[in-house]
Amino acid sequence: MLDKVILSVMGPHAGESEDFIFNRKVEEIKREGYTFWVHHSVSADPITVRSFIWGCNNPIILFLAPSAKGGAKDTKSLNYATKYSLDKINWLEVPKDIKASGVNKGAYAFVIKNIELNPLIKEVDLSKYTVSDWNEEPRFMQGRGSLCCKINNFPRVKTRIRKVVASAVLCNPYSVYLK
Repeated sequence: MLDKVILSVMGPHAGESEDFIFNRKVEEIKREGYTFWVHHSVSADPITVRSFIWGCNNPIILFLAPSAKGGAKDTKSLNYATKYSLDKINWLEVPKDIKASGVNKGAYAFVIKNIELNPLIKEVDLSKYTVSDWNEEPRFMQGRGSLCCKINNFPRVKTRIRKVVASAVLCNPYSVYLK
């Protein structure tokens, strides 16, 4: 079990299947050395992510299957990010080989250097984790599909098993703002 992990619910995106998205991202990593994984989770903004993973070697994201069919809302937007920033002041061009789509106001991206489509961890028990800053059980909802979680020293009695569909390793700068 990981002491610290980012848990992120995976679903369809702009008409692309999960397999297509993962394969596209793997190819982007081969070409650029990293990729951007767009999300809109207010619980995993760049400042929160960077402070959460401070001191971690190879911080991990576990991509989880939705709890029920249709549980992850399909992002319809095909808006592509053209710029990214660490601080929302200084903006850099998104590399041409990285397709960061689904971008609207308040979009962020995890910066990923490796994706494992056959992860060693096949499932995660949410009852063993707590959301880092709030000390509450992980609960996913619209606008909160990615959570920074740590081991819960007082696990709940009821287990909540979720399937892990893939894992990824973050790289510096770990998370960015997009526009």
